[in-house]
Amino acid sequence: MPVIKRSQIGKQNTAPPQERGQVKPKLLPTQKNKPSDDLGSYSILLYGAKKIGKTTLCAEFPDALFLACEPGTDALEVYSAPVTSWGDCEAYLEQLKQSKQYKTVIVDTVDMAYQFAFDKICQKYKIKSPTEQNDYGMTWGEIKSLFRAWVLGLLSLGRGVIFVSHDKEKEVELRDGNTVEQIRPTLSNQGMEIVEALVDIIASYQYQKQERRLYVTGSQYLVGGSRLKTRFKDTSGNRLEYVPMGNSEEDGYRNFVAAFNNKLPPPQETKPTPQPLKKRKDKANA
Repeated sequence: MPVIKRSQIGKQNTAPPQERGQVKPKLLPTQKNKPSDDLGSYSILLYGAKKIGKTTLCAEFPDALFLACEPGTDALEVYSAPVTSWGDCEAYLEQLKQSKQYKTVIVDTVDMAYQFAFDKICQKYKIKSPTEQNDYGMTWGEIKSLFRAWVLGLLSLGRGVIFVSHDKEKEVELRDGNTVEQIRPTLSNQGMEIVEALVDIIASYQYQKQERRLYVTGSQYLVGGSRLKTRFKDTSGNRLEYVPMGNSEEDGYRNFVAAFNNKLPPPQETKPTPQPLKKRKDKANA
């Protein structure tokens, strides 16, 4: 029969909660968040026409690292990390957690990053597509969870993150039951569902005749918008629909920052938000 010393009876365990297997509860905040005054610290989904200058615009952000999922950075003097598989995506994320070198991380393109996650899970089950699995969407869910965890990992780095995509026209149904052709990113529906919900800014880079514009406000014809309610206003206090991007990437970046800081004058003339080509053709033939 074990002997229990009297001095041990009722003695409290003074070890830290973590050592006792207990988790110290988090405390509720006592101060409000203060939004950053630096455009480069936010997350952006940037999409638009091919060759319009998305990559060169991103290269203007200071201390930027490209996770180059597609060719396009060879002609630029930038930090570029080639990505050819999902293993590369995860490896670079782990290295970024240990590095303080870069201020902005650019995923170019996010379409291919999602495709690598898709391929990873399909290879796991030796299938070409989750549609081959009769598992009530569990394989699709596994792809979604893998990609979402990676995106959240990038966003938790304390850096700015820019996800780059191309654009396409897609028929969408409005709440009133009508359908329209909408300009939107080429990112897959499942990938778009994740990125759209998490980023701070969705900006669409478009041509309006010969002028390049970065649309920061969306419409039924174009996906765009920002959760930064005090930003992207002209000097009169009205919300900007678009940012004129000038004739070079330097002009574009400078105007993008000025628009973020509410320092652009009101537009001299009002032109409608660009509509998909099918809509334009319909109106032209009407």
